[in-house]
Amino acid sequence: MTPDACRILLFSPTGTGRRIGEAIARGLGLPAATHDATHAPLPAGRIPSTAAALFVAPVYGGHIAPAALERMKEVRGQGTPAVVAAVYGNRDIGTAAAELAAFVSERGFVPVAAGAFVGEHSYSTDAVPIAAGRPD
Repeated sequence: MTPDACRILLFSPTGTGRRIGEAIARGLGLPAATHDATHAPLPAGRIPSTAAALFVAPVYGGHIAPAALERMKEVRGQGTPAVVAAVYGNRDIGTAAAELAAFVSERGFVPVAAGAFVGEHSYSTDAVPIAAGRPD
């Protein structure tokens, strides 16, 4: 089945994950709606199998940020195809992509693709740049 829409579910404190998620959605060529869990949990709800779900979350210390998982935990799929994207700050992806895939699987989604993307590190400053300007 070909999805008819894309739902972007993201947690993006620096905005890099949002930009990456929107770029992936453009590449899918589907109408997209963004659901942002950065400042508040996503409400409980189901994403139908006719849509594609794109989960985007940051990596801290080689793992998906716990706050991201906590704020997206009430969303459910119905055999919904899912893409997971882990955004890391120039350190190491660790097991983050696998963790995010397992998280969405437990909630009724079917992971069909995963990606790891380097973003500007959340600790980056003008005085101490870490992966400054990423993605570039």
